[in-house]
Amino acid sequence: MKHFLHYGVKSIILTFFAQLILINAHAQRQISLTGFSDDVLADPVLNTNPNALVTVALDKADKTAGYIFYTQGYSNNAVADSDGLPVSGMFTSIGGHPYQLASYNASNVLHLASGSSNDTLFFSPADQMKYDSIFILANGGSGNPIIGYSLNFSDNSSFTGTFHVSDWYCPGCSIPTLAINNIGRVDVASGVYNSSNFAMYEYKITLSAGDAGKTLTSISFSEGLSESGFGNIFAITGYPPSSLPVTLEYFNASVSDNEALLQWKTAQEFNNNKFIIERASLSQPNDFSVVGTINASASYLSHVYTFTNNPGVSGTYIYRLKQQDIDGNTKIIGVQKITLNGLARWRILNLRNQWRIISENNFVYRVVDLSGRIISAASATGNVTIEKPEANGIYIIQVQSGGVITSQKVIK
Repeated sequence: MKHFLHYGVKSIILTFFAQLILINAHAQRQISLTGFSDDVLADPVLNTNPNALVTVALDKADKTAGYIFYTQGYSNNAVADSDGLPVSGMFTSIGGHPYQLASYNASNVLHLASGSSNDTLFFSPADQMKYDSIFILANGGSGNPIIGYSLNFSDNSSFTGTFHVSDWYCPGCSIPTLAINNIGRVDVASGVYNSSNFAMYEYKITLSAGDAGKTLTSISFSEGLSESGFGNIFAITGYPPSSLPVTLEYFNASVSDNEALLQWKTAQEFNNNKFIIERASLSQPNDFSVVGTINASASYLSHVYTFTNNPGVSGTYIYRLKQQDIDGNTKIIGVQKITLNGLARWRILNLRNQWRIISENNFVYRVVDLSGRIISAASATGNVTIEKPEANGIYIIQVQSGGVITSQKVIK
């Protein structure tokens, strides 16, 4: 598979309240919990020794030594530190999942020592419901512990498993499960600040089709499977079942170097597993076969996907896009038709502020907008670089080469 176009995705910082506008109430739930064992997060107060604000260190069995996280606004002197956790306790992970930390002036972590028995976090009555998947916000203190869990359902059944938690020290962090990083820490005994190279991570648990039909009431955790450090559970976010796992913005098909270039963009994704691409010839329009799959993005936010396919024979083809959710259910979300004539040999590279056309033959090109207005046009040999228009939007690049005119949609 070749990727000839790459669309830059603008980074969007959303507050918790903006996300509530973006997604409906059934999209994700920041689950209210009881059962936390310890306080490891210093309150947003000044001139206070951290030892007076917590019950235990994140990386120790007590608070005589070790380190803790603190809140923005906390300091052991008169100057507040800005490298702490949000004062509200609310943040959105790098993967796009919202979390609510427990109160800073009460127990706010399930602190698991090696060999510990099960400790349980109980869901509030309002959050006891069916879930397709859940995300656990956690980290390891002084190690990379293996955490055992048990999902407990209202019918007294349970489902058990494990996940391996990364240590909270993560300079230049690129771990795939990273939820939030660049958090500062402070020595619980001395009050001396440490670097801001510390992190929390998120771990996804996907429920089977059978368990997704049950009411989840609590989750029990243990660290009896390893001797490595302390496990810390901070929060849980869940996905209740959704009838619309994927909202599609567009599905386009165009010719690139005589291959079918398929591009689609989602507006949101919930419990999405993968996309399945199928192809049929115009002469046998009901005879579809799978020509490829693409795994879903880990984020629920908008995402652009690209897939190329070469049938090997000139003709008109029908491409069908299917979406499969985590339970294995599939549905058709897009259909496009495209003609490949075997003569066009050109492709487009998407650069930062330019497009570059590369062709095996001499060619004439023009860039037009969706109203048909010509933005630019010229002849070239081999390749040419085109400045992108000032206005964002969808444009069409038309190329005449070898007596054949072909076109391709691009996005600015």
